[in-house]
Amino acid sequence: MTLVRHDQVVAGREPALARVVTRVRSRRADARSLRTPLWLVVAVVVGDTFAVAMALAASHIIWPTLEFPDVLFGPAGAALAWPALLAARSCYTSVGLTARNNGKPLVGTAVLLVAIFALVAAVLERTVPLSTVVVIAPLVVVISLATRRAVLWRLRQIRRAGIAVRRVLAVGSGEAISELVDQLARVTDHPMIVVGACAEGGTLAADIPSASAIDVHGGMTAADAGSTDSAVETVLAGIRHFGADTVCVVSSSVFSGDRLRELSWSLCDNDVDLITAPGLVDVASHRIDFDRAGVVTLLHVRSVPKKGFRRFGKALFDRVTAAVLLLVLAIPMLAVAGCIRLTSPGPALFRQTRLGRNGRPFTMFKFRTMVVDAEAHREALLSANENDGLMFKMRNDPRVTAVGRLLRRTSLDELPQLINVLRGDMSLVGPRPPLPDEVSEYTAVHYRRLLVRPGITGLWQVSGRSTLNWDETVRLDLRYIDNWTLGTDIRMLWRTVSAVVRGTGAY
Repeated sequence: MTLVRHDQVVAGREPALARVVTRVRSRRADARSLRTPLWLVVAVVVGDTFAVAMALAASHIIWPTLEFPDVLFGPAGAALAWPALLAARSCYTSVGLTARNNGKPLVGTAVLLVAIFALVAAVLERTVPLSTVVVIAPLVVVISLATRRAVLWRLRQIRRAGIAVRRVLAVGSGEAISELVDQLARVTDHPMIVVGACAEGGTLAADIPSASAIDVHGGMTAADAGSTDSAVETVLAGIRHFGADTVCVVSSSVFSGDRLRELSWSLCDNDVDLITAPGLVDVASHRIDFDRAGVVTLLHVRSVPKKGFRRFGKALFDRVTAAVLLLVLAIPMLAVAGCIRLTSPGPALFRQTRLGRNGRPFTMFKFRTMVVDAEAHREALLSANENDGLMFKMRNDPRVTAVGRLLRRTSLDELPQLINVLRGDMSLVGPRPPLPDEVSEYTAVHYRRLLVRPGITGLWQVSGRSTLNWDETVRLDLRYIDNWTLGTDIRMLWRTVSAVVRGTGAY
């Protein structure tokens, strides 16, 4: 059994991620140099310099009368100052380059750059052109951010090949290590690859197949729990055996409190990083803060607001956007309705009772893609359900009409749900609205999907749609609910356009 990438399972392929593990293990001697490839730093520095040049060129087009009187306030000064300030603010370190929210330090650096230029100008009794603030600074930030996103996209690609990764030795209970390996194997564009384990008890959980590609070296026993030196030596031996550069401690009864600190000292002496996994999954970084209470370091996970200005902003954004889209798409929607009526007897719109926020029933609208009496045949087709959970899905459903198949492929059948969004029954982004009989079989975990308004699109729709199994669908919906921001909605809408164009998972 091998580790399998989630996106490849969706596509129906099962390549062995164990080959990636083997490839990484072969680079023991040079593992640390792979974390931040030199080309990545060079590419970003060149991109930042290019951003200044492009911003200055654009400013001259927008503001033809702009003049830079000397080198200090001219192109050369700006081209040197921008990368220098970014370097001073650690934007070229491994953490700074790979941070997902790297837009914030760029904005802060741009503000600092303008402030420095203004201060120097005041001392030298010079005037900083207004376009520096109005045009150049925002352009520099946008172009630099675009460069970083392009570089990070390429970095994620090479990480799937086992390059630019952390070689992790997992330490802790066998079950916790197996869960960690399983979670990390779902997606492979992150920098963590578990190359070995030091498991308490000496074995991993047998019921998690992903862990079978991981070797256990020097399993810790109950005797090690009474001797910190023995446990630390076991970990150090594992580091040498696997060529690891990072140790991840997860749910360990051996390493906690002072013993964990002693392990960190030993790892520091050996130039090995220490990571602790708190066991939280699907928690976005914007919800996490670190705090201190005395000498104790605390991990603070902020709650998601269920009301207030941000929720009001989401509702306003949904309804305004839905109203605009209905106006823009009115004629195409009438054309689709006409095609349905001409090619199949029955109404163009399909109405169905679904459950919305807090289980409130509402009538959901879609363009009809099946024959009129499709619901009467559903019971007879249940045995052919291709979804392993509560949702009913068939790749070649005989009830679907010819026009309906095209509408499903292009997701045009979902457009009437903009009416539901305008009425407040649904949102643009959220979990899919379930049927009442599906909800009757929900567990307590599944009921969390009803905490928010259902959406036309969502995280599961842009991650594979009908090809995902039920558990994965629920996990993605709960991740969205637990980590919601308005920015997340905007990104989901953008990704939806790409998913619809590709037709991924639509049938």
